Amino acid sequence: MRPTLAQGAVLAALLTTAPALADGATDMCLDMSDTDEEQCACADAELAETIEAEDYDLYTKIGTLYIANMAAGQGMADAWEAGLDLVANEHGLGVSDLRGRMNDAGKAHRDAIDACG
Repeated sequence: MRPTLAQGAVLAALLTTAPALADGATDMCLDMSDTDEEQCACADAELAETIEAEDYDLYTKIGTLYIANMAAGQGMADAWEAGLDLVANEHGLGVSDLRGRMNDAGKAHRDAIDACG
C-alpha cells in the first residue's frame, strides 16, 4: 500500500514533533501490562545496544506512529502496519524487508523487557 499525501503529512508532523513525545520503544514498552518506566528505560537502553542503530531508529519511528495510531482508534495490527508502511516509504525500503527487520527488533525488545523485569 502506498501512503497518501495526507498520510505523509501525518508522518511528517509526528516525526517532527517526536521530541515532544516519549521514545517509540519506551512508549510501546509502557503500553504492555506489568511494565513501569524503570523497566522500560532499562529495556530501551538494552535494545539500543543490541540491534543496529538504523534498525533502532526505524523501530522507534514506527513505535511512535503505532502508539499514535492506536490512540486514534486503530487496532494493534492495523496501527503497526500503517506505521510500517509510512516509514518504509519515507526511507525507500521494501515493506516486506522492513517487516522482517522490525520483527527481529520486536523480539529483541521483548527479550530486553523480560531481562529488565
